[in-house]
Formats: sequence, C-alpha cells, structure tokens
Amino acid sequence: PQNLKDLSDTWRNYQQLFNNIFPSKRDTANATFLKDFFTTEMSNIPSKTTNKAKKNQFFKEELQRRKNTFLKSDFIQSFPVVVLSCSDYIVNIKSNREIDDIFKVKYNGEAKIYSKGNWYYNHYNEEKTKLVIHTRQLSANVNNELISEIGININKHLKRINLID
Repeated sequence: PQNLKDLSDTWRNYQQLFNNIFPSKRDTANATFLKDFFTTEMSNIPSKTTNKAKKNQFFKEELQRRKNTFLKSDFIQSFPVVVLSCSDYIVNIKSNREIDDIFKVKYNGEAKIYSKGNWYYNHYNEEKTKLVIHTRQLSANVNNELISEIGININKHLKRINLID
C-alpha cells in the first residue's frame, strides 16, 4: 500500500470512505481501499478538469455510450453498492431519470446537503438489496462529514443485506 501523504486528495478521500465502511480494516496512513473497491471513471475522455472534459467535442456522445453499455453491464449491475461520485455526469431529475433507469433503483428521499457543492442522494431497488449513491466528485474541498456519512450508510446497507458483520 502507498502512503496517503504521497497521494491526491481523491485517493485520500476514497481511503477515508473505506475506513468508514470497514472500521475494522481502518488504515489512516496507507491506501488500502483498492483491495476491496472497484473504481472507474464515469467519462472515458481523460482531462485534468471537468470543464476541460466537457469542452471535448465527443464528450456527450462518449458519456452516453458509457452509460448505455458499461454501466448497464452485468458486471456493474452485480454490485450491491455503487457510488456515483460524478456530480452532473449523470442525473435523476423529473424529466430524466438516468440513475433509476440504468440501475433499476428509485430515489427514496434520503439525502444530505451540507452545502451547494457537498451533497449525496440514496437510491434503492425495490428489495433494498442494491444501494446507489449519487454525489459530487470526491476530489478537492470535500466535506469530511459527507464522506463519513456516505461510508456509514454503506456500512449499514452491507450489514442489512448480510455481506458484513
């Protein structure tokens, strides 16, 4: 494992999320989350910032292709928890229920808004065996309470469906 001091804010935030999901595996010095997490990017167009990515002429087309293929794949659909830390790359608004449609879940009113840029929404399938959390990118300026609460929610969900003690 790599020392957290040597890593980006994003990777440190993922480790903090991991520490809240699996308190017994907590590691505050090293990045160990990759042993138990699967991570991927929402967009397959590399860019240092969201604004630069969105300026790419193929951004919308490629993002939609990824939603229609990769996110709907059996592999992704098999996860009991999916965290969409991608802000507006995917939406669940009245006129466009992308999260509901892709993951076969529904927003149930569980949300927390800490500030304009720090928020999350929980979505569950009918059986409550799948949890999809939509939140902002877990990079710079992330509220620590946001990460903690998301982790605690995931921990409770995994206990409820008997995947962890």
